[in-house]
Amino acid sequence: MIKINYKKPEASESPDDICIHNLTISDKYKNLSTFSQSSIAWLKNDPSRDYQDLENLIRTLDLDTHLIAKPYEKSIYGELNLTIPNRINQTEELTHVLLISCRKKEEAIKELEKFHSSYEENYALLKKTGCLTDINSNKKTKEFENSINSINTENKQVDPETQILNSEIKYDFINVTGKESIQVIIEDLTKKYDKEPEKKICGKLGEKDIYSLIINGEIVSPIGWIEDEFDYQLIDFRMLRKTC
Repeated sequence: MIKINYKKPEASESPDDICIHNLTISDKYKNLSTFSQSSIAWLKNDPSRDYQDLENLIRTLDLDTHLIAKPYEKSIYGELNLTIPNRINQTEELTHVLLISCRKKEEAIKELEKFHSSYEENYALLKKTGCLTDINSNKKTKEFENSINSINTENKQVDPETQILNSEIKYDFINVTGKESIQVIIEDLTKKYDKEPEKKICGKLGEKDIYSLIINGEIVSPIGWIEDEFDYQLIDFRMLRKTC
């Protein structure tokens, strides 16, 4: 399992250097959520940038991820409008909604081909592509939510997500053991619910017990585990038929 940590940039690194690091590491680990946040940060560094510019950068960096211009249908998205995150006033007519294909390169290209006959066709339409914004609140919608702890900066609790969007800190992904992963999940759930979850057996895989995390009689994490002699083997309940 990958754990998201953060580290301070070097004094010589510019905001764009920080964004490029964050885009590159997000692409390496195929983390769509962090790639999306890093993309917004890079756009914010220059109000004139758009998603075609971002696609140019991604290709220059030779990343696997591709940006896809998906046709925008008002009847489907309802109260959600199209904007470019770094624009205070939206003057361009946007006709497509952004889809980030954060996959292996060949898989990303296949996804692109579901919407367009060629890379060039998609590339041209990125000039008229935006992200979804709630018309009523005028806040960028989040397709993915991270459980992120606050970090201490100069004795103040600063949200790292805000620092990422401001190009102030860098992502640092680390591999953790199954046992360490479960401990991180327990800590996050305890903060979220103000109550530590219970460890309970919810099924079996062969002769081995499958454990889950329970609060008020309900499973509160999609990740369970089997305890082996040296480590925990993680199980994603979303990939299994319900047995609990």
